[in-house]
Amino acid sequence: MTVSLALRNNPRSSKKTRERIQTLAAKMGYIPDPAINKLMSYLRTNKSHRSQYTLGYINLRESNYRDTKDEINSFYREAQQHAQHLGYTLQEFWAHEKGMTYKRLSDVLFARGIKGLIIGPTPIENHTLNISWERFTSVALGCTLREPKIHRVLSDRYQNTLLALRTLRERGYQRIGCAFNRNDDLYLDSSHSAGLLVFQEDLPTSECVPMLRPMNWSRKTFIAWYKRHKPDVVVSLSEDALEWLREYGCKVPEDVGFALLVVIRELTTISGINDNLKSLGQIAIEFIVRHLDRDECGIPVKPQTISIRGEWHEGTTVRPPSSISD
Repeated sequence: MTVSLALRNNPRSSKKTRERIQTLAAKMGYIPDPAINKLMSYLRTNKSHRSQYTLGYINLRESNYRDTKDEINSFYREAQQHAQHLGYTLQEFWAHEKGMTYKRLSDVLFARGIKGLIIGPTPIENHTLNISWERFTSVALGCTLREPKIHRVLSDRYQNTLLALRTLRERGYQRIGCAFNRNDDLYLDSSHSAGLLVFQEDLPTSECVPMLRPMNWSRKTFIAWYKRHKPDVVVSLSEDALEWLREYGCKVPEDVGFALLVVIRELTTISGINDNLKSLGQIAIEFIVRHLDRDECGIPVKPQTISIRGEWHEGTTVRPPSSISD
């Protein structure tokens, strides 16, 4: 049975061979030993030959320029570091490079021996990707890739919104106003607006500030909404709203609080939600490696989704807990 176990856990043996051995072991009454499985997993993960393996990150954005404040930076850096820790390298490929087509991209990846792919967020006007999926083990970041339906890792934006709103309520804010670009919300399956509407269900009507969700996000529209409804605190997806409040003459957080639904912990003092995209970088790499070990390629029959909740980032733009009277 030791030989069978070794063969079953050998990534060089074919998938069909491993399945036959696994079936035979089951008929013989073999019960897997978790300790041995853990050891074999460790040996597979730390094989020195893995240093030659490369994983791909597919950048689907219209530009290959990435702003230092872009939240995807945190995800990509952490994914790169974790891939290196496991003996892999992670290389970025820009899908819109001059002369690049999806067929050529598939061929380039295949020619370089890249079998594991992380698919980055898609532009809002294009939610599909047509590459040779049968060649690759893939996981998508976020919910924007609609077709084909593959495995994905994402931040739980709905729960993150509820966390932000409940935290602000605990700080004594009664009239909480949410303001964000409609396209930004739609891009994330309306997760943020859904969280707000559920949150407001149990509030008195006088404390329910109408949501601002315009197609054309502008200072004029935002300030008109703020002047009309006078929220105690503004929750947004854009730092522009904070700048507009200050330009209008509001002191933050003395006159009005402000919180972002996505903050970059190491780059901002703005209060809000750290959505743990750095942790998702690790999870995505581990997901890819695990499925590569099992030789699982192509579009999955039952796609899996792994979500992770964010955490409150204190910052300085809302009332601190100590300022709340008993």
